[in-house]
Amino acid sequence: MLSSTVGSFARFLEEAERGDFCQAYVEHYLEPNREIMDSYLRTHVPGGRDKLEERLRRIGLERYRAAYQKVIDRGLEAKLEGYWRMAQAWLPRPTALVPRCYLIFGLRTMDGCATNSAHGPAVAIGLETICDYPEERAEELLVHEYAHLAYAGQPRVYQYKCETPSEGAGPGADDAMTIGDGAVDEGLATLAPLVVKELPLTEENLRRVLWYTPEQFQRAVDLEGELTQALLRARKLSLHQHGGPFFFGTGEPIRENGWPDRCGYYVGARLILRILGFRGRGFYSELMTMPPSEVLALYENLGGHRGREYRGHCRGDLA
Repeated sequence: MLSSTVGSFARFLEEAERGDFCQAYVEHYLEPNREIMDSYLRTHVPGGRDKLEERLRRIGLERYRAAYQKVIDRGLEAKLEGYWRMAQAWLPRPTALVPRCYLIFGLRTMDGCATNSAHGPAVAIGLETICDYPEERAEELLVHEYAHLAYAGQPRVYQYKCETPSEGAGPGADDAMTIGDGAVDEGLATLAPLVVKELPLTEENLRRVLWYTPEQFQRAVDLEGELTQALLRARKLSLHQHGGPFFFGTGEPIRENGWPDRCGYYVGARLILRILGFRGRGFYSELMTMPPSEVLALYENLGGHRGREYRGHCRGDLA
């Protein structure tokens, strides 16, 4: 299910011309879309609603108006809906939840994110950010985010996430996800656009779907052993409490050891590729039904970092 907030955002822009910009955003955009905006503010905006006015004024009405016009001129709503249907057709159907996607105008804090709507797990796409993306990147982002929901909605995965807390987790569902869970989840989602579009699983395509520069990608390749071992040592820790160096671009290893940003995505994709090196590209669909703990156990049973990767084309054999 894909829901767009573009119509209510147009109403906000109209009202902002006649009164206070921030008040208009709250009354005519945030409040009508609280089923997703409350969660987005809580999980992906530092300071949440307390910092709302400050962030709105930093962005400014003209910037929002320009983003809205780009969305309209590019027909971005219809294109994203098409990408959503394409992902639904190719990836395993989630049966434990209804996949929901919201197209929102947020506060420039993300392009796509997993969160919770009033109706359950959802993804939000920040139109104010992706309106400047090349079409291919917008497409791959939508498929990536849908893959998160498709994976979370598989019965055994859903049950695992409900029953398995991370070490040292505090109260609240956000703490339940481990660093190991995140690596598997992001690895599968990172490769999803290549699987859906039947593209070769090459180094260059991996770099592109990670959105790394050539220099960033080479740094990740050079540090792969160190990054992999560090992530596996921390795999049972809470992602939200300890996952900064791997997923959020924060922490000492980023500053002092030169780790590339979002290296957990890179490590996750590599471990999926190493499993496919033994089982073949078609095994991706099976991995999408397996809890993260089983995926990690299979990875280690097949030799871990020392195993081979899939080098075939989309319908080819292993090289």
